Amino acid sequence: MQQIISLKGSLDEEQELGIKGIFPEECGLSAAVNIPFASEYAFKCASAQDHRGEKGVGIVSVRKSKFYIEKRRWSVILGLPGVNFKKDLPGKTAIVHNRYATEGDSDSPSNVQPLVFQETSKGSFVLAHNGTMNNVRSIKKDLMKKGVAFQSTTDSEIMAHLITHSNEDTIEKAIISALNQITAAYSLLILTPNKLFAIRDRFGIRPLSIGKLKSGFLVCSENYAFDQYPSSSYLREVEPGEIIVFEKNKDSFESIKYAEPDEHFCIFEGIYFSHPRTTYKEYYNEDFRQELGKQILIENPDLQGDFILPVLDSGKHAAIGLFKKSRIDYKEYFLRKHKTSGDPVSRSFTSATYQERKEVAFKKLHLRKDKIRGK
Repeated sequence: MQQIISLKGSLDEEQELGIKGIFPEECGLSAAVNIPFASEYAFKCASAQDHRGEKGVGIVSVRKSKFYIEKRRWSVILGLPGVNFKKDLPGKTAIVHNRYATEGDSDSPSNVQPLVFQETSKGSFVLAHNGTMNNVRSIKKDLMKKGVAFQSTTDSEIMAHLITHSNEDTIEKAIISALNQITAAYSLLILTPNKLFAIRDRFGIRPLSIGKLKSGFLVCSENYAFDQYPSSSYLREVEPGEIIVFEKNKDSFESIKYAEPDEHFCIFEGIYFSHPRTTYKEYYNEDFRQELGKQILIENPDLQGDFILPVLDSGKHAAIGLFKKSRIDYKEYFLRKHKTSGDPVSRSFTSATYQERKEVAFKKLHLRKDKIRGK
């Protein structure tokens, strides 16, 4: 019999009900393609998406068929001290990965993406992944039986080995073969010396967008990141079941439909995870969240209260929507401590354990107890 659980929002529910790790697949992808000093542009886009992952950051650029790599086990907002982007990360194409714990151990250095694979049967390539691939354990067992050695515990490495051990004769065909063996959800960036592949699974669960900048392109999990550059423009989403292929020094891109789309976009992106100013289907997340707040009153017309108190920042827009619809007074009695260079963790959700999430929540939120006492 199906069990239906009603959640009240308690910090203890996750532990009591054994539901921790429900959404373990959020990360951030960024790329700059065919743009001089691409690493600087891609890293700035990644910094705008720091809310998607604060447990590690990795960047890989390519010039003259050579990959240049920098990885850190800290938030992207702490930057890369001592790294000269133009000298240490040269080239006109670069990709960045913001890490939030996926199926692997978030504290392991080997799990910090992008993952680099040199001189394989399909050539050298780099892979960065946002998502959780649901059927990979059985695939990993099969690969290990064939003698494949794994260096990390990430889903991403399994995808890479499916590519390198494919019987197909080109990396494009090998990628498609690998994709068709994996169950959603994922968005991917795969970088070769001459091409960048931007990919979404057929369900379109995780986001990925394309922007135009100068003579080249930007690719990011969220189109809000493009706004770091006033001269950039949003082009479109990578569609479900689509591979976008960017080639070196080309001012256009190719679209490959590798699977029949069946869109099931993750509603958690709109409700909470994505930036309020990111759009989906040309609709801002902050507007969507306000509509959800209004819907609370529509479904509960007799709702009453002393005031509406948002838990900042994620609850703010829904609370405003409820206020507009109900006219119940709106108060911000929580004061939120925003991140500083010495305190990079800004989202309790992206902490690795229940205890860490609880500690971050209490650390970043201060409540005016005198204002709610007796309410």
